Amino acid sequence: METILSRKASADYDAILDYTIKSFGVEQAQKYGNGLDYSFKLLAENPYMGTPYQDKFRRYVYREHVVYYQITPNYIVIVEIRHGRQAPPEDP
Repeated sequence: METILSRKASADYDAILDYTIKSFGVEQAQKYGNGLDYSFKLLAENPYMGTPYQDKFRRYVYREHVVYYQITPNYIVIVEIRHGRQAPPEDP
């Protein structure tokens, strides 16, 4: 399977890396981004490894963030990426 990021998830990803660069430096941002990318790859290979969330979504925790995603016949769609301290989305 292939992974696709929604516009919201893509904006979340960029914001996470921007924050990490400002707070911890470029090297740490690269490491964190690589970890998120690896998580997306794992989800593509093992779509059911995340836990169910609401009726049609799943969630997967990567360090400080929660990846909300949907399984389709051909893709894993990353819907949103939130910090673990943020409330879960009402309807991602």
